[in-house]
Amino acid sequence: MSGFVDLRLNHAEGSGGGESFWPSFTDIMMVVMMIFMIASTVLVMRNWELVAELRATMHAQEEARAEQARALELVNTTSQENATLEERLAQSEHQLSLVRMRLMQADEERTRLEGEGRAQRGELELARTALQQGRLREAESSRRIEQLNQRVHAQDDRLTLLEGELGQASARLGQLARERDDLLTAQAQLGEEKGVLESRLSELEAARSQRSEELADLREEYSQLKVQYDKLVRPARSAAGKRVVEVRYERVAGEERYRIKEPGSEGYREVARAELEQRLDTLRDAGEPGSLYVKIIIPEQSGLSYNEAWRFTSEILNRYDYYYVE
Repeated sequence: MSGFVDLRLNHAEGSGGGESFWPSFTDIMMVVMMIFMIASTVLVMRNWELVAELRATMHAQEEARAEQARALELVNTTSQENATLEERLAQSEHQLSLVRMRLMQADEERTRLEGEGRAQRGELELARTALQQGRLREAESSRRIEQLNQRVHAQDDRLTLLEGELGQASARLGQLARERDDLLTAQAQLGEEKGVLESRLSELEAARSQRSEELADLREEYSQLKVQYDKLVRPARSAAGKRVVEVRYERVAGEERYRIKEPGSEGYREVARAELEQRLDTLRDAGEPGSLYVKIIIPEQSGLSYNEAWRFTSEILNRYDYYYVE
């Protein structure tokens, strides 16, 4: 036993080797056991910490997954809401565009109606002016006719008086002629008296001729005024029972264009001004007098002025239409 060191505190020198082994072994095992228990305790505590950390990590992961799911759901919800809002915005813009178009259409319609209103008011003013002028012309014509009637009656009275004087003078001349035949002796005196009577008769004849010319002029003027008066008071112009010919007049690209639709024709035919008047002359002379009704058509966009359209209408109607031809 000399090779080992004695670790015991109280050892008995000289004791036997069998008696000192177990206490040393027990001490060693006690130390080993203590080291094992300390290590086990450290390991268990460390394991508990690791388990707690693992649980915390798993819990954190679960919370992260839940948060991620909520975030995805929120993103989806937000996307759907954005899509819905975009659709509603697009629909609103479309409705706004429709409203703007309707407003533009309403504004254009208002502008067109205002233009038509102004044109109709102008036509109404022209019609009123023409009606007033027609009434004034009718009153003036009636007054002139009355004056002419009075003048004609006065001229008739004067003519009757002159005719009476002429008859008396003629009777006197006959009597003197018979007395001349009976009284040849008084030929010189009767010749002088006859010369005076013949001079008076010449004056009477001249006065009668002058009065006849004045009466003829008055009667002609009376006839003209009577025709104008008849036009004012006679029945309205109508196409009933008449041969109707239609004439269209307009200016296209600066050139005057005439088209005619004769009675019995289905469509218009373009003609020159000379040919138009020739055809109207033929139609007027072909049928019964006073049976031709001329319908003048001036298109809305004719390119003509009011004076041009009125001058053409007056010329054609006064020459060919039954109502205006004298």
